[in-house]
Amino acid sequence: MPQSELSQLIEGGTMSFSFGVACFSFGYVREVPYSFSPSDYREAVESALSSMPSVTGISVVVDDFSGSSVVTEAPIPMQDGYGLPYPSDTSISFSVYIPHRVQEELGRTINHQSRMSCENFRVEIIDGYEGPVAFVECVGGGRENDPAMSVFLVREYLRKHLADHKGAAVFDYMGPSPFHGHFHLDHGVGAVDAEFKLTVKSSKGYGSYIFEVGGSSVGYVELSRLYSVISSELALYYWLIRRRTSLLEVSSKYESAWALARTSVDSAGISSLWGTAARHRSIRALISDGYALQAELAVGLSEMKHAVNEEYGSGVQSYFERNLRKVVEQFPQVSVDPILRWAEHVESASYKKLEIIAVLVASIVGGLVGAAITAAVS
Repeated sequence: MPQSELSQLIEGGTMSFSFGVACFSFGYVREVPYSFSPSDYREAVESALSSMPSVTGISVVVDDFSGSSVVTEAPIPMQDGYGLPYPSDTSISFSVYIPHRVQEELGRTINHQSRMSCENFRVEIIDGYEGPVAFVECVGGGRENDPAMSVFLVREYLRKHLADHKGAAVFDYMGPSPFHGHFHLDHGVGAVDAEFKLTVKSSKGYGSYIFEVGGSSVGYVELSRLYSVISSELALYYWLIRRRTSLLEVSSKYESAWALARTSVDSAGISSLWGTAARHRSIRALISDGYALQAELAVGLSEMKHAVNEEYGSGVQSYFERNLRKVVEQFPQVSVDPILRWAEHVESASYKKLEIIAVLVASIVGGLVGAAITAAVS
């Protein structure tokens, strides 16, 4: 679609909007240690987006008074539970044209056969307190049946085309998107006690979140306002997912360490003093790491619960409280206690074995010394 027609769609009013939500943005990455200013970030992101001819209407707004950011350790991306560095109070918006042919190519990678009605997408990335939230609108599509697919298409399109970009701006994302939902904004009766009325229609796979605002029509003013209203909850939701991911990653490494220790113990047989001592040290390290992990999990879960309670403790209007509390309440069970009991049992047996070996060694050495002294006297 020509840019002039796309601009008319964006500026004009409509009767319905369809969009998906996601967590992606751009980080600023150089060889550590490094620092960057708000203007450095703005120029890097504009350069990355401008490198794609299909991306237009680029706007990168950064708080120039936020000061420079200093990075001393290698950044960890969102996929691993953290996020690449960027200035606070940042907003990014742009339009991207993805023709049906390209949509079909991207869809085949996940065996998705259906095609969206639109080819133009408008992306708004808002920096919430806990991190970025991306809104991907199907421009001109009206009531799109599968707006969540727009998230996948835009994310994969950007990931593919920016993979070889040499600049400092690096596309950072969580994917697949953990918030499974089709979002719509329509005009209607609105809500009595809130700015927007929300109706949730659950179904297998992706449910539908239908927002309504009072009036006979709805336009981009209302859509922008909706983005602003729900971005705080969604930013917290994605932070909870990232925090959970990082905690589970540490737990997975601990379970892998236990698997190696168990293999070592099971295959030990009769071994030297040094081999027994090495296994004893590894088991003691497993015990120490286990108690450290228990503390980290307890603190992490406490932080997550506190953040959710603080978000909803003031009685403000909420739309996704159930989704956020579900992340905390359904935190997967981690097998730290059984591993600790096993390790402490093995350590006890290993310690006794070391004592026996030490007594035998002392007896042998003592006998050899005694025999040497007797021979010398004789």
